[in-house]
Amino acid sequence: MSSNFTLNENLLRYLDKELDDTETAVMEEALKNSSVLREDLESFQLSRYAVTHLGIRESVKEVHLAYQKNNTAQLRSGTKKRWLMVAAAAASVALILFLYLGNNDKKLTPENLYASNYRSFEITNSRGTDNNILTTLFAEKKYTAVITNFEKITNPGLKEKFIAAMGFYQLEQAAKGDQLLQELLNSNQQQNTITYKDDAEYYLGMSYLKQKNYAKALQLLEPIATNKNHLYSDVINSGFIKDLRKLPQ
Repeated sequence: MSSNFTLNENLLRYLDKELDDTETAVMEEALKNSSVLREDLESFQLSRYAVTHLGIRESVKEVHLAYQKNNTAQLRSGTKKRWLMVAAAAASVALILFLYLGNNDKKLTPENLYASNYRSFEITNSRGTDNNILTTLFAEKKYTAVITNFEKITNPGLKEKFIAAMGFYQLEQAAKGDQLLQELLNSNQQQNTITYKDDAEYYLGMSYLKQKNYAKALQLLEPIATNKNHLYSDVINSGFIKDLRKLPQ
């Protein structure tokens, strides 16, 4: 194996902080005396910067060794270090992806986060249909009639409160919907029940997100992401919580 290859292999080890004190001193002296070696180091550093910022776990050395495995003959023959070109190309692609992801982060808004993670409530997807007038009216999208009939109920149950809350949200009356869902959650806590609990947590949390009340949204939505048995764990996951935390608190 050529001395150049050995030197560059040690350069990779230097970048990965695998050299001992003596080897490190030798490498730093070599860097002072060789502009080519310094250029190689800059190439490796660029690669490391790219892969680090993209969250890739492999070290620059591992990337090189993977290439080396398929190109041993070229390396041993003293052919120009084509693997540097590959590393540079990989770094360029990685940096493009990094910039792309960065631009996507700039597009992160509460409106986009809400729209991409909001699941519309449908009667057919909830607890099934019944003879409840509110359920029937909601299924027919007669939201004003839902509220009118709800307000006539002397002692509404948890289901009536939930359907009415969904009706208020459809009518853009978030404050009234929020109040009913909070009452529902309080009742479940007091009675040690779970009637529409998962639904209330999700829709109330999403309502707070829409209103840009991120602290309250996190309080309700973060536990959903860690509870795989929650009805809405498929839409509220760790990625959603990470994005929610990026919004100004």
